[in-house]
Amino acid sequence: MKQNWKLTLLILALSTAIGCSDSDDSVNVTPAPATATPTVAPTATPTEGGGAQCFEPTLSGSECDPEEVEFTLDSINPYYPLFVGMKIVLEGEEDGEVVRVERVVLEETEVVAGVETHVLEHREYVDGEIEEIARNFYVETEDGTVCYFGEDVENYEDGELSDTDGSWRAGIDGAEPGIIMPADPAVGDSYFQENAPGIAVDMGMVSAVGVSRTIGGTAYQDVVVVQDSDPLDDCEDEEEKVYVPGLGEVIDDVLELVSVEIPQCYEPTLDEAACDPAAVDFTLDSTNPYYPLVVGLEVILEGEEDGETVRVERVVLDETEVVAGVETRVLEHKEFIDDEIHEVARNFYVETTGGTVCYFGEDVEFYEDGELVDMHGSWRAGVNGALPGIIMPANPTVGDSYFQESAPGAADMGRVAEVGVSRTVGGVDYDDVVVIEDSNPLEIDGCEEEEEKVYAPGVGEIVDDFLELVDE
Repeated sequence: MKQNWKLTLLILALSTAIGCSDSDDSVNVTPAPATATPTVAPTATPTEGGGAQCFEPTLSGSECDPEEVEFTLDSINPYYPLFVGMKIVLEGEEDGEVVRVERVVLEETEVVAGVETHVLEHREYVDGEIEEIARNFYVETEDGTVCYFGEDVENYEDGELSDTDGSWRAGIDGAEPGIIMPADPAVGDSYFQENAPGIAVDMGMVSAVGVSRTIGGTAYQDVVVVQDSDPLDDCEDEEEKVYVPGLGEVIDDVLELVSVEIPQCYEPTLDEAACDPAAVDFTLDSTNPYYPLVVGLEVILEGEEDGETVRVERVVLDETEVVAGVETRVLEHKEFIDDEIHEVARNFYVETTGGTVCYFGEDVEFYEDGELVDMHGSWRAGVNGALPGIIMPANPTVGDSYFQESAPGAADMGRVAEVGVSRTVGGVDYDDVVVIEDSNPLEIDGCEEEEEKVYAPGVGEIVDDFLELVDE
């Protein structure tokens, strides 16, 4: 799968293209309730005694016990994404040498202690020469805790394999799964990241949540900071790691993020320049017939999935929102399952003067039993490296392909499959419709499981996968 994405981009260029200085003022992602207020913990005091542990763990490790929890290959924890094909590169200088670390989630999996895990390949270079190759085994629990089931390590000297020291697997020689990222990290959380006695017993403590960091000229918000320490090293050298939602680890002690590659289902024919505030002008007028942004326009879609009735209500509100310095229309999206609210989203759309409809982000709220549970999936252009996506080309043509969402952790793609055809929906005939196939390279089998969306002139979306228009 070709991985060419613009996020290699964003690390180096977004601050000038969109304006990082705005991201802390006029462009703010509403953080999840758990991180609404930035919180910083005092420095941890190591436990003395030669070190079975550096501090008392507040998380027992049962959070990753195969006999107590269920696991999934899906990736829902924003602070440690396990998207197949995603590649993170960090670089820094230590003792006068340039260190480069490349981490990529492979397509293969590995069964460890009876659990199917992702394989994340870690390669470390010192002054351009390979020093370590490790296959790390990670998997999420269904509640979002990211667990560490071990690693196969190869250490090199002068390009030759020297040893495999540091290798361990849960279930062998007393080793147990560690926690690499809690489901809902909170200041003071402490835990074993690696839990292989005598081999690897690294510990982590969450020292800050909901704070901001600037790395490589790009401002990141709502980050989590973890202090790492090693009881086998008498807890002497504490290292700081910083995690960004949708990207994962962006700082590892002296190493900082220099590039990101996100998987894609196909090569885009339209790039981000089509909606780049530095390259095009925008208007609140609505001229694109396939995605009308007329205040008060309401579209209702319904369908059945897994025996449940799903209803989506979408209405263009009489309000605007400034995102990345651009005034956008607010489209409210509400989703009900069996008449119970499941999702409420405020989507930010705007047209270019050429007629392309651009997507500048969304504030999302998910509900269970009428209670707000999380805001995962929220993103805004100009924040954490996100770019505006294309929701509808000005003149859709068969073969047009593009990113609809272009943010860390959100990378939906669209491809125009048909134009100028007819469809009957709800007993009504629609002519000159546009059919778009949607795919999500960040989901398991997301590129194979395309969803069809149908757009009618003057109405907008009339089919969304199994949902069909019932009112407008």
